[in-house]
Amino acid sequence: MSECTVTRSQPQLHRRARALVAWGLVWAASGCGAEGGGREGGGSGAGGKGDNLGETDGESTGADDGGVTADHRAEVLHCDMLASRLREHTSLARVDAIVALERERNDCLVSANDGAVVVVESVLTAAGDPYAGGGLAAWKDHRNAALVACNAMVEAHVDAASDARRSVAATCVGDFEAQLGAILDAHVDFGAVPHAIPAARDRYDDCYLAHDDELANAPGVDAILEAAAADTTLAACIRDVHDGVVGELAARVVASFPGRDVEAVESELRGAAAALRSAREQVCEIAVRAGPDRAAGGFVATAAECAVDAAILAGAAFDLVAPGVVPGGPGEGGTGTTDDGGSGDTTG
Repeated sequence: MSECTVTRSQPQLHRRARALVAWGLVWAASGCGAEGGGREGGGSGAGGKGDNLGETDGESTGADDGGVTADHRAEVLHCDMLASRLREHTSLARVDAIVALERERNDCLVSANDGAVVVVESVLTAAGDPYAGGGLAAWKDHRNAALVACNAMVEAHVDAASDARRSVAATCVGDFEAQLGAILDAHVDFGAVPHAIPAARDRYDDCYLAHDDELANAPGVDAILEAAAADTTLAACIRDVHDGVVGELAARVVASFPGRDVEAVESELRGAAAALRSAREQVCEIAVRAGPDRAAGGFVATAAECAVDAAILAGAAFDLVAPGVVPGGPGEGGTGTTDDGGSGDTTG
């Protein structure tokens, strides 16, 4: 197989997934794009950051292709699988090709996640939930916050001062969109077994030990509220770990851009992280209200679980832009996760 070979995927794909395949086939037929530093048609601008990767070329209603949103998890996996196949045959040195690939991946994921709004809104509307009608706006707020966070964080990357920064930023934006999809699959009732986000005890062991201790010493009066409180503590502890490395990220930024003020950079990073955290809280609120536990009124407990999921997923952004700054990431003697269940099963 030549280095430019692109494998065709299954025929029944979401519209955006099919577009990603089509782009890959055209890209392969043209000799895998421009060589060296040459630009390709449709490449990103020269802004050096993530640009506006959260936008697609049109709004998705989720109703196209015969309501395939019922298998949202499969759509998300298709987007990542197709992008991975193309990425295997693309040199990281060809920044425009990587940026174009990541834009297509992001558009595919955006379409899949926007399609999930149909399921979310049908559940919320039927229940007369006050959050009905807010799904798409929450998703877009998340994308805007993710774009800002990626553009801030990418400056801490070792290649921040080079053109390669654009490809890292593009990957970051797509990763956050994939994380949005993972949160939906873990908490929205799609009529299938939820996709559990793995716990991360080996990466945040002190946080999990404190969580275990809080549960062990709970009064045992209300198991749901006590579990929610322990998960809230766990999520906050994981976020504190991330907050603790922001100073190091700021120092890395200033090392690449000596004219920058380290305190201003750190403030920018913390502001971006806070905005993304707020946007994810809104996504979690809507997702759990459209989840399988809504009939039992378990919003408090499931919202706390979702907060843990969001905190765990956020660690991947650090692994992308500054590998090793948060210990326990991929390639550091561990996977960053454990096999002891998702955030709802946090015992060791």
